[in-house]
Amino acid sequence: MDRVKQALERRRRNQIIISILQIELQKDAIPQVNLLISDYFQAKVDQDVEKLFALFGKAVDEESLKERKEELQNEAVYIQDYEDITCYTKPGLTEDSYVVYVTYDVKFKRVETAAPGLMWCYVLKDENGSFMIREHVIGEEADYVAKQ
Repeated sequence: MDRVKQALERRRRNQIIISILQIELQKDAIPQVNLLISDYFQAKVDQDVEKLFALFGKAVDEESLKERKEELQNEAVYIQDYEDITCYTKPGLTEDSYVVYVTYDVKFKRVETAAPGLMWCYVLKDENGSFMIREHVIGEEADYVAKQ
């Protein structure tokens, strides 16, 4: 009987995923997500590691803080700014979660023309109701994103 229940549950989940896959991407549709992504890029430019950790819902520890600060300092040698940030969202697997595709322009130092950039992330609400970026997308979430 457990196999039947599991098979029915898998079928139900697959039907939900198929329904979600048919939903089109929405451009800049969720202001809180747009703000989260803008804050992410600004924190990178400002080399604000604590802010980045907060956006990912991560606890701050000194070793990780130091490593990430060094990475941001290395990026700052070349990157001046991020511009024209646009978020395309699609519902995630759970309520108040989203797959977000982000287009942006990277302004490199000593280069006039900005370069286009593209990234994706999985955004969801934390226990306080604030949106955060999921750092490690695994399991069903990863499977869902892979089908996008």
